[in-house]
Amino acid sequence: MRPAVDSGEAGTLFQLEAVKGYSLWDESFLIQAVAHSEASGDVFARAFTVEMYAHYLGANGQYIRALSHNLIFSYFNCLIIQMVSNPSKGVPSFISP
Repeated sequence: MRPAVDSGEAGTLFQLEAVKGYSLWDESFLIQAVAHSEASGDVFARAFTVEMYAHYLGANGQYIRALSHNLIFSYFNCLIIQMVSNPSKGVPSFISP
């Protein structure tokens, strides 16, 4: 993990960690990915890992748990931060009219 952090690719590593957790259907990887992306401060990685975890919880019918962890709200907050902090990336297509 250290080489990824040193090279500035930590966000990508955390996203891969979330994909691994989702693919293996292993919640512990998803929880770890969310925690790592939160600690890194990488907004894009945070949005991605939270979305993957929310998908996992939804697929398992754990809607209240997802809401209790504020995962859905965190995801949209990340999108808003992304749009404000980096307007050159534009607005995600599903938000645009």
